[in-house]
Parts: sequence; structure tokens; C-alpha cells
Amino acid sequence: MILNVSGIGQLVVFQITPGNVADNTPSLLEKLTSRLKGFLYGDAGYISSIAASLKARDLHLITKLRKT
Repeated sequence: MILNVSGIGQLVVFQITPGNVADNTPSLLEKLTSRLKGFLYGDAGYISSIAASLKARDLHLITKLRKT
């Protein structure tokens, strides 16, 4: 199960997937973020597969800086 929750804890969107479906597939992430506006907080490695399309939709990805 994948959930998107608002800043005040309200459930915004969710998707129940079978155990053999990766939760970071671009098509699933696109579906889950299609109606979102503003800022999306998450792991850069997890969401990087759709980072360009998020930016094109004016959805700003906020991630923690990684140490390399």
C-alpha cells in the first residue's frame, strides 16, 4: 500500500498494489502524483525516475542532500 498524506495528516491518495509490484515504478508514481500541487517530500533515489516530469508540472521535489 502506498499513501500520500497532506501536511496536516489527511489522506490524499492511496494505491494498493500486489507484493510483486515495486512502489517506485514511474507509472505508479505518475498516477499517485497526478493531482498534487506544490511540494513533494521524498527520497531522491526513490522519486528520481519521475523528477523531470514533476518539475514540468510545477511540483517541487524536496529531498535530503546525500553525502557521497
